[in-house]
Amino acid sequence: MSDIKLALDHIVESREHYKKAEAYYEGNQEEIFASRRWNRLFKKDKVDYQFNFVRTVIDSVLNRLEIASVTAPTEEANQKINQYWEQNDLKLDAEEIHRKALVYGDCYAIVWPEEDGTITINYNSPLTTAIIYDPENPRKKSFASKLWQSVNASGQKVINLNLYYADRIEKYSMFGELDNLSAGSNFMPVEVVPNPWNEIPVFHFRTTKQYGRPEHADAYGPQDAINKLIVTHMTTVDYQGAPQRYALSGSGNSAEFEDFEDDAAVEDNIGRLKNGPGQLWYLRVCWCYSSRRSISWCNSRGTCWCGCVSWSISWSISWCNC
Repeated sequence: MSDIKLALDHIVESREHYKKAEAYYEGNQEEIFASRRWNRLFKKDKVDYQFNFVRTVIDSVLNRLEIASVTAPTEEANQKINQYWEQNDLKLDAEEIHRKALVYGDCYAIVWPEEDGTITINYNSPLTTAIIYDPENPRKKSFASKLWQSVNASGQKVINLNLYYADRIEKYSMFGELDNLSAGSNFMPVEVVPNPWNEIPVFHFRTTKQYGRPEHADAYGPQDAINKLIVTHMTTVDYQGAPQRYALSGSGNSAEFEDFEDDAAVEDNIGRLKNGPGQLWYLRVCWCYSSRRSISWCNSRGTCWCGCVSWSISWSISWCNC
C-alpha cells in the first residue's frame, strides 16, 4: 500500500471522530432522539440552548497544564530555545496546542525554517495532519502527512498534500474540494524538497498512545441527556405560554380556510395542520350525530375528513368513519 493511500485512509477515516469531538466541545452537537421516526420529524428543528458542561471537562484539565521550563545542556542552546520561543509566540500557542490535544485527542506541530532562515513552529489540526507510525515499532515515525486547500491563479480549488520523511518532503496536488476528499483520490507529484535535519519535522501531541482519545469522550452521553431534558422542558414552557388552539366554524366557503385545499388529498390536507406554540387551527365543522361526538372538515365540493373529539381537560382528535 502506498504512503499516499495510508495517509489519506487515516485522515479520512478519523475525520468524523474529530469533528464529533469538536462539536461537543463547542456545544454544536445534534439532539439525540430515541426513535428514527422522531429523528426524521424533529432533526431539522434546530433549538439552541447553550448548557455546555462538556467544555468544563477540557478547560479544567487545560487550566492545570503548564510548561515549567525548557532547558538544554549548554548556554548557547538555551539562548536559541528562548529565541525560537519568542519568535513563535509559544507562550500563547502552547496553550492552544494543549487545548486542541485535549479536544481531539491528537494535534500536531510542524517545525520548519522559512526562506530567511527563521525557524517556525506551527499548530496543525488532526483534521488535515497525521503521523503514520512503524507497524513493527510503534515508537518510530514512518512518515507524516498534511493536507490543505488553496486556490490557483485561474481560480480553481486545489488540494495540496505533503509527505514528510527524515530525508525529504514530497509534495503532491490535485483539483477538488478538501471536504469532499476520499481515500481513492488521485494526486499528482509536484516536487521533492530535501530535508537536511535527518528528522521528520512533525511532532505529535496526544492524550494516549498510539493515537489519542478526546478528554471529554465519556461526557458525550451525560451531555446528550442534559440537552434532551432542557430542550424538552423549554419546549413545554413555550406551549404553556402560548398554547396551541383551534377554531371551529359552521359556515363560510373554502377560500376562508388556509389549512385545506379543495383538490388536495386527505393526507396532504392533514399535513397542513402545524403543531407548535401559538398555532391556530381554523377549521370548518359539521356535526355528525352518533354514539360518539365527532367533527368533520369539509371542502366546497362536499368532501369531508372526519374525526372524533374527546372533550376533557385536554382534547384529542382521532380519525373515524362518520
